[in-house]
Amino acid sequence: LALLMTVGAALLVRSFLQIRRVDAGFDPRGVLAAAVELNARYDTSTKVDAFMGALEARARAIPGVTGAALASNVPFKGTSYTTDFIAYGRPEGGYGTEIGNRTVTPSYFATMKVPVLRGRVFGAEDREGSTPVLVINEALANSYFKGEDPVGQRITFGKVVTLKSTWYTIIGVVGNEHVDALDIAPRIEAYHAEAQEPSSYMVVLMRTKGDPAALTPTLRAVLRDLDPTLTLLEVTTMERLRAESLAR
Repeated sequence: LALLMTVGAALLVRSFLQIRRVDAGFDPRGVLAAAVELNARYDTSTKVDAFMGALEARARAIPGVTGAALASNVPFKGTSYTTDFIAYGRPEGGYGTEIGNRTVTPSYFATMKVPVLRGRVFGAEDREGSTPVLVINEALANSYFKGEDPVGQRITFGKVVTLKSTWYTIIGVVGNEHVDALDIAPRIEAYHAEAQEPSSYMVVLMRTKGDPAALTPTLRAVLRDLDPTLTLLEVTTMERLRAESLAR
């Protein structure tokens, strides 16, 4: 029994050390994450986009903040939703499944330090009314588009193409993020442009060289100044979320 317990403990420690060495795909150090959900007053996509744009700009202007962005969900919290998908020109039945979808602002990848591997990320030109675009992760590029260059290709969501299908052009490929947990392989993912698909629920991400939690009172004041009827939700740090993933 003592031998079994010793071997079991050694394996547990080895597994823990291996997980600690896993690259999360982004840099969690010094990042505050706080969610905001808009109310019924923001009843059009234009109003939602305008507010989120103002919130991001004000967050970036806070002293000590070196980067700010918005995302519909953050790593270690899972993806926002999953769907089936198919690329233009693929034969019937050539669809993929369980692609994770997240909506982000253009500065998300720089703020979270997610590497851009190919093409480009979202820019000011990717607005409502322009060609729908996506950024995909390396896992999707290496699986569904194996042996091909995904940049410039178009995909739509669903198993069957219809006249109502919306085709998105892939403009870039970024590194993989562990969205579920450090011990779960990165899922295939697509990032949507917030300006093209505004969401009433977004997470504010702010990077700082100091203690990210110290930014919370200032961010609360910014939100109160923009709309006193709103409040911050689920305030945490990315390092805390990583620690909780390790704890599990």
